[in-house]
Amino acid sequence: MNEIELYNTYDINGNLVYYLDKDCTEEYTGHIEEYDGGVLCREFDVVNGYLDGICKEYFIKSNKIESITQMKYNMQNVLYIDFYENGKVQSIAIAIDNDYIDYIIYDDQGNIQHNSFENEENRGAFIIEQQELCIQELRKKYDLMKIHEEIVRDGVNFNYQKYFGL
Repeated sequence: MNEIELYNTYDINGNLVYYLDKDCTEEYTGHIEEYDGGVLCREFDVVNGYLDGICKEYFIKSNKIESITQMKYNMQNVLYIDFYENGKVQSIAIAIDNDYIDYIIYDDQGNIQHNSFENEENRGAFIIEQQELCIQELRKKYDLMKIHEEIVRDGVNFNYQKYFGL
């Protein structure tokens, strides 16, 4: 469904919640596509009004992938990948509740510009035990240094789809 055919309100975090009716009482479940000037710029799945599943954004001029992540209740709790328009990876990150815990940022030649891997010393007091378990689980599933090796080896042919079940 085209996003402009739906109605919306905002959740407690300021994220859109999608509805079928003007009074915002019938939550939408399905696939949404967002267009800019007739060009697909974003697509995502929604369950009971909330982003839930793969979310892709595209460069408007080239229609190439700009970013991909997975959402649950409008929150990122998984791997996030950003791309340059030339197809090279711009950044990879593990996110917990929309907060990037670990990340690697690349220049447009594929060289690491910056990276950060949170640990107990630099994490801060906001991490609770449940989040700590989630971080450990995501780090096991998405080893950023292993993914980095694939990015360096494969360049623009990096197979990001496998990390999202595509």
